[in-house]
Amino acid sequence: MSLTRRLRRMQQTNQDPEGGFALVLSLLLILVVAGLSLSIAAVILNQAKPTQEARKQVQTINAAQAGLQVALGNLRAASDISGNGVLLKLPCSALNGASFEQGAAGSATASGATFSGAVTDLSGAPAYRVSLAYFRMDPKGKDPAWLKANAMPCPLLTTPTFAYLQSYGTGARVPGTGPTGGNRSQTAVYEFSTTNVNVEGGRIRSFGTQQCLDAGPNPVVGSTLTHQSCLALGTPQQTWQYRVDLTIFYGGDTGKNLCVRQPTSGNRAVLAACVQPSLPGQTYPYAAGQQVQEFGFNDNGHFSGALSNGTVTNGTGGGCLQPEGAGSVVPAPSGAFLVLVSCDASTTGPAAYDPDAQVGAGKAGGGTSGIPGVTRQYVSYAQFGRCLDITGQNVNAAYLIAYPCKQAPDQNTLTFNQVWFFEGVPGVDSGNGPFYVNRLGTKYCLQSPAAGNLVTTPTCNGSARQQWRATGKVAGNYAASYNLISKEDGRCLAVSPLAEAITFGSSTILVQPCDGSSAQKWNAPPIAPDVGFGNIQETVGG
Repeated sequence: MSLTRRLRRMQQTNQDPEGGFALVLSLLLILVVAGLSLSIAAVILNQAKPTQEARKQVQTINAAQAGLQVALGNLRAASDISGNGVLLKLPCSALNGASFEQGAAGSATASGATFSGAVTDLSGAPAYRVSLAYFRMDPKGKDPAWLKANAMPCPLLTTPTFAYLQSYGTGARVPGTGPTGGNRSQTAVYEFSTTNVNVEGGRIRSFGTQQCLDAGPNPVVGSTLTHQSCLALGTPQQTWQYRVDLTIFYGGDTGKNLCVRQPTSGNRAVLAACVQPSLPGQTYPYAAGQQVQEFGFNDNGHFSGALSNGTVTNGTGGGCLQPEGAGSVVPAPSGAFLVLVSCDASTTGPAAYDPDAQVGAGKAGGGTSGIPGVTRQYVSYAQFGRCLDITGQNVNAAYLIAYPCKQAPDQNTLTFNQVWFFEGVPGVDSGNGPFYVNRLGTKYCLQSPAAGNLVTTPTCNGSARQQWRATGKVAGNYAASYNLISKEDGRCLAVSPLAEAITFGSSTILVQPCDGSSAQKWNAPPIAPDVGFGNIQETVGG
């Protein structure tokens, strides 16, 4: 090619503007794509950590739920082959066997048990650790300090009402977060399927002796009754119920429908077919034939025959049941018949009776509102045949007792020392009020102690020590229901065990820290638990 032609071609090429523009555009496009790629990469990197944390949170809350189910399985496995709960099988083994954490509310260890494990067998799988402790009172909403103070000790000696569980779900650490980041915790309250229904039926013991009223092995209508050596509680021939219609009912075989009846001839009492009252719980006026089956329990500890005016004999005269041949200090011989004789004034001799609390409270047993019922008596739920009583009718007594509930067909004739009035409003914080008896127009108030735990009944003076709150029914919380709480120090009125009684045969009345036990419940119905898991919620901690 000639030089001229070559030069002309080069000149033509250098004069083409499109080739240079394309090159510049390509470079710009590369720069834009590179910038977008870097921006997208940055967004992806920024979102990776939250995504990992969110995934971990889902995994750990599932792990916490798995822990709750593991604990539930252990609770339900504490049973025999018939499905009945076995106390000793409930997991509870260490003083500090459970640990609870609630963020700013702190943490605590308590007596209980802890279970831990992984959700799957795969390496790095989310895991759980669940702690549980047992309580008499509802632990819902309580802080760790309360949980530690109120947890039942191991090994369990009495059946709990509630279990409190906290389950921690954990997973592998997400880069760039703290060691517990993404971990989650759940709590739950489990209410056991328990019952505290009082089963009426106990022995009627001649006071101060080991002789109990006995119906014999096969009682029938017309059978006479004797006093024999006391047998084990629940032995049919010595099982009796003192019912709301004031009949002394044979509880050894309720299908026989037998009641103690005044003598048809002579002075020996017999069993007869029970005459039902005309209305439920009605004891006066009498239904046909009822009067001879109706017995009050008088001030002297005698079962006294009902008089036509609705009263019973509290001194001498009238008719009282007692062992034949018994006197104020003379015990009747074994095998003595039950007879109806003129009442005497002895209160501690073998002619008086000291029935088991399980015999029942007569008409006083019909009140279950948490405040005095139709008879204005306060019946202990733990000892459901015993009523709050001013010892010996002495308003200056150093302590009060739980005495067999006094009864008469006309409850308005009962002696003042078991007849209580309450001026507060049950179940509200503003319901503090005096709780008193009325003796000859003067009010004597139940008073919490300045020191110690024994209550007294001085003249009412309006002080905080004489103010009480009757809780009545607290919805969803039986443990806090049917208590009588001192305004002075927040303690609950209670009965002592009989083994700790100051007065023979009568429990002592105390104030104690409230714990939900039946010894602190008055005029209460049985528990009606809402069993199973409840109040499941996420908590801060773990």
